[in-house]
Amino acid sequence: MISRGRSQLESGTLSNNHIANMHLINNKPFIDLKDHIDLEGLISIKKDLIYGIVKNRAGWSQGAASTHNLYHKGEVSLIDPTWPEVMKNPDNPDHEYFKRLNYDRADCMMFARYTGDYTQMGQNVWLRKPYDTGPGGILNKCSSAGCYDTPIYNDFPTLKEWLANQNIFSEIGRINFFLSAPGEPGQLHKDAWLGFPDNFILINLDPSRKEVYILDDNHNKIVVDSQAYTFDTRNWHGTTGGKYYSWTLRLEGIFSKEWAESVGIWDYYKIPDDLKK
Repeated sequence: MISRGRSQLESGTLSNNHIANMHLINNKPFIDLKDHIDLEGLISIKKDLIYGIVKNRAGWSQGAASTHNLYHKGEVSLIDPTWPEVMKNPDNPDHEYFKRLNYDRADCMMFARYTGDYTQMGQNVWLRKPYDTGPGGILNKCSSAGCYDTPIYNDFPTLKEWLANQNIFSEIGRINFFLSAPGEPGQLHKDAWLGFPDNFILINLDPSRKEVYILDDNHNKIVVDSQAYTFDTRNWHGTTGGKYYSWTLRLEGIFSKEWAESVGIWDYYKIPDDLKK
């Protein structure tokens, strides 16, 4: 597990809204991983994955929501740590409704989504998630000990087998699907900085169904057209649903040294010694 001593998230100095220079990996905005994983094996179980998603539709959760594009511009987002305070503020024009919803965050976010110009990151299907469901839980998203298998994961045996046969991760943390409706604009955002780049792979087997993009320093879109890739999540990134329903799969953990060296990204992604326990 990772030491929390230097976490900007916990110290309160984290600013997801600060615009900095683009973070490149080997001078590239993203690293195409299709030749570094068993992509054909994933493609062969594609319908198994969809079956598991559909079978567990009662367990889907709403993705995080924010005001349309304003999260990117530095306004208050419904996903930032102040959102519980926003819900309970008596001066909030929707406070009475939030109160009637018992301040349930998911319900209040859904209410806000239908009463204002909000976007969200689709719906989530969690296969593995942190034990800590509060804001601090994000710190354990890469840790095998800090995350647990949800009951839903039992309906993805071929994915478990596929992962077991890979050498991608020395530890496996969070695993989840992002589901998107046609044309749905996912929020433009940055991920929390843990002191080292997120060790993750994003799987998008049908890029024509969902556009994933990163913004360059001039705020121009760089469309990620690969089926498997990673990038530095300190860059602004987002998604836009295509004509049909779509999904992406995010696998997180700690990259194995052997695999990351074979890809040529170990020096970029390795955990600094002072963050290790």
